[in-house]
Amino acid sequence: MANQPAPHFTAKRRGDFLWIDLPRRQMVLVGWPVMKAWRREPGKGGWQECLPYVDLKTGMLAPHSFLSHGVPIEHLRWVVEKRKQNPEMQMVDYLAELLECFAPVRRYFAATPLEVTRITDQFPQRQWQLLQWLARCGQPALELAASNPALAFCVATRDSFFPTEKRSSFPSGSELLQMTRRNICGHLGFTPQESTVKILSKINPEDCRLPWMRTLRKRLQHDWVRKVLAHLPVINEDVLTLLHSKYYESVTPALLLEVSTPNQSEPAIPPGEFLEGAGKLYQKWKQRPLPKKRFHCMEDLSAFFIETGAKVDEQERQAVLRLCFPSPPLPETETIRAIRTPRLLLQEAEEMRHCAGDYAKEIVAGTVYFYQVLAPERATVSVAKEPSGWRLSEVHGSCNMPVKDETNRALKVWLEEASHSLAPKRDAVFSFVPESVDEMSTFPSAAKPIPASNL
Repeated sequence: MANQPAPHFTAKRRGDFLWIDLPRRQMVLVGWPVMKAWRREPGKGGWQECLPYVDLKTGMLAPHSFLSHGVPIEHLRWVVEKRKQNPEMQMVDYLAELLECFAPVRRYFAATPLEVTRITDQFPQRQWQLLQWLARCGQPALELAASNPALAFCVATRDSFFPTEKRSSFPSGSELLQMTRRNICGHLGFTPQESTVKILSKINPEDCRLPWMRTLRKRLQHDWVRKVLAHLPVINEDVLTLLHSKYYESVTPALLLEVSTPNQSEPAIPPGEFLEGAGKLYQKWKQRPLPKKRFHCMEDLSAFFIETGAKVDEQERQAVLRLCFPSPPLPETETIRAIRTPRLLLQEAEEMRHCAGDYAKEIVAGTVYFYQVLAPERATVSVAKEPSGWRLSEVHGSCNMPVKDETNRALKVWLEEASHSLAPKRDAVFSFVPESVDEMSTFPSAAKPIPASNL
């Protein structure tokens, strides 16, 4: 990470404005309490009002994928929080450089009232919309954000809940705050009930993400989901990701209760990803959706995921074993052996711990072929077919580790010699030139003249 390039990002304050230079665009911001932003892109006219990405804790003003520095915002937020707890904590040079790059943004937003910053900073997404809403609506908005963060998040990002054509007739943020919270839920598309308000109040700010809120709005239309969530002590990320999955109907109330309970050790894989993976594997294995109310606890889900994965692996293995590979395109040597059968390919993949077994269909199609390398080190090499002939495609050691330069050189020599050895076979019919009529009887059959009667 220390060698990664710094993001293409510069920020300078000019009076009340913050000027930002980003890749392929410029932005100008006006902070609290105006909260307006404009951007200009080459070839797209002049300045246009926009809703920028902003993170108060780190000062990041665009998603990490857009800035191309490769560090997720969650990681930067964690680093900043740890630095607050331990100012002496050492950072790699690149992270220190990255945070220093965003320092002008952090200093600019330092003028935002502390109460507003403290509330907004808890949300991992849509902080600019939250700041705009809090600036325009004042104390009532602050009170709602403090007592029901999820409902406040939905109000602040209300335009993202509906198609563009419906936004013009939608109540403004200040108009919504004059309604009862039950009616606010109704205008946002949730079921307008007190139970909806209570369910939303159980969601912490750090778990408020727009896709999850949209999905929750749909799921709450089911009575069983509403009843279960009404009895949970807290609705956390694990509960929301399980409900966000398209296989949510396979979840039971017992599982939702289990994942909502604080646990000392976080699972290696989030429950929502486990469920999504289990559903896809089962669909692949049985060609039908997961059974409803299938999983009663995380242990049950985990065991099902592992068992179904093993079934799918065996199913795919048997399908590969039924294939028939063509003959090797290049000759073998004592140290480079062709992998001639599907069984040998799977054995090679298992022994070397790589994914060569996934290329069985490509081998049958004649576009690639695999060879086992025995020396100067153990490796697997694949060759790919091109119009000009066969070329080296990939060379990997165990666990896809790179091989030595000596091995690469040996394989290049092998490929060159193998390609030359094939050339005479194409010209074999022209290698014999008879010197007399008597020698015509020994002329290669493939080159004998065709009788006129057969023309």
